[in-house]
Amino acid sequence: DVIERGLEFRLILDKHFLDDRWTVGSNIMFEPEWDRVDGTRSKELKNEYSLGTAYRFSAHWSAGLEFLNRRLFGAQSFGQQEASGFFLGPVLHYGTPRWWASFTVLPQISGSPAFLGYDANGNPVSDASRTLGEYEKLELRLKIAIEL
Repeated sequence: DVIERGLEFRLILDKHFLDDRWTVGSNIMFEPEWDRVDGTRSKELKNEYSLGTAYRFSAHWSAGLEFLNRRLFGAQSFGQQEASGFFLGPVLHYGTPRWWASFTVLPQISGSPAFLGYDANGNPVSDASRTLGEYEKLELRLKIAIEL
């Protein structure tokens, strides 16, 4: 029996330059989660920071770069960081007044040492180069929005 609950809070900021041809944006997300698996309760906090920029090179097309940092905190405490992954990659965007779509390729470029468990001798095991136990090596994202 698994029950998961969470709330997601986002702050989205953007600034346009050069007659809206160049855009810089940031997205900050906090998501506290509460889980119950077979009667055992746990809680964690997911945190995400992204910063991106894009340049519109034709009437509907833009290209840019996005930087993303994802973090996971145990017991919903900023003092108990369990994982952190850093991603950097290109984004291609197509937009019209009624809808838009963005495609992003985000390889994980580094991560904090992630706790992976214990070895046979009871010693903690971690991965210091990337956080592959918690986050993907490569993330492909397609976002589509329609104005209603």
